[in-house]
Amino acid sequence: PFLSQVCAKYLIERGVSPQSIVKETSSYDTIGNAYFSLVIHALPLRWKRVVAITSEFHMPRSKAAFRWIYGAADPRGNIDLDFLSVPDQGIEGEALRARIERELESAAALEENAKTL
Repeated sequence: PFLSQVCAKYLIERGVSPQSIVKETSSYDTIGNAYFSLVIHALPLRWKRVVAITSEFHMPRSKAAFRWIYGAADPRGNIDLDFLSVPDQGIEGEALRARIERELESAAALEENAKTL
C-alpha cells in the first residue's frame, strides 16, 4: 500500500475522522508526493493548511521536498504547511540508523539542489 494509506490507518485508529484525511496516491517518490498533493488537492480546493504525515526517519527529506515545491508554487505562503511524523515501526537497529543517515544526506542534497532551480 501507499505510505499515505498506512498513515491514514494510523490516524483513524487514533480517533481522527476518515472524512478529514486526504491521501495522495499518484506519486512514487517524495517530490511527487509534494507536487501531486499541491496540484490535485491544495491548489484546486484552495486549502489554507496542509499537514504532511510520514515516518520519523523520512521527515527531513519530506520537509525539504514539500517546502521546495509548495514554496515555488506559493511564494507568499498562503498555504500553511505543517508536518507530523509517526513512529518508525517495523525497522530497527542498524537498518534504522542507516536509513536515517541516508534520509539526512538526501534531504541536504535536495535542499542544496533546490537553491539552484
